[in-house]
Amino acid sequence: MIIIGGDMKINPALRDEAVKAMAAMNAASQAEAGCITYDFSADLVAEDTFHLFEIWENEEVLAVHGQTAHMATFREVMARVRVSSNIKRYRAEAMG
Repeated sequence: MIIIGGDMKINPALRDEAVKAMAAMNAASQAEAGCITYDFSADLVAEDTFHLFEIWENEEVLAVHGQTAHMATFREVMARVRVSSNIKRYRAEAMG
């Protein structure tokens, strides 16, 4: 299992554009084979910060995800609206 998590700061003036892109990415990613969880959430305090949490079955399905059209579109939008990001990838084993 692969877990990806972290946060990103966006330009507050472009927040609506970022939210729209995240919502589209969220829906498309959750529909992918091998996606267990895919979710963006807005920070409760910092209006310019969003959190990302993903769980994928394995590296292979994550690699396919990275080549999708919706990922390409998302990257284009984020290149315009994101100020910074701190996102990490972890390998995990299911418990019990």
